[in-house]
Amino acid sequence: MRLTVGLGMEVAGKNEYRDRKNATSRAFYWRHHNQSLERARKQREAPEYKALKRRKLLEKKVGVLTYYGGGKCTCVRCGFNNVKALSIDHINGRTPNEPSGRKLNGIGIYYWLIREEFPE
Repeated sequence: MRLTVGLGMEVAGKNEYRDRKNATSRAFYWRHHNQSLERARKQREAPEYKALKRRKLLEKKVGVLTYYGGGKCTCVRCGFNNVKALSIDHINGRTPNEPSGRKLNGIGIYYWLIREEFPE
């Protein structure tokens, strides 16, 4: 379907335009696929990126531990306060199970607790 606009100019309909735009975007993506992957890999390996990622993960961990530590980033039972060694349930070493049945470990525990709004 073609639409006529002022001065007798014709433009493609919405669907035709969308299809042409999608095809152009796909072609560009595949032409530059390897360069894009290489650029992303270099970014991930950059020291600034790694430092930023470590800082953000530590902020999430400290936030969760502070919530469960009653306002302090320490163990409620034993008073242990080394953030690098402290973890959820560090005494028993168990990890919470997600309702789907898979076990959570590492930083995934903290993301899950934040997403579930800090369950007890």
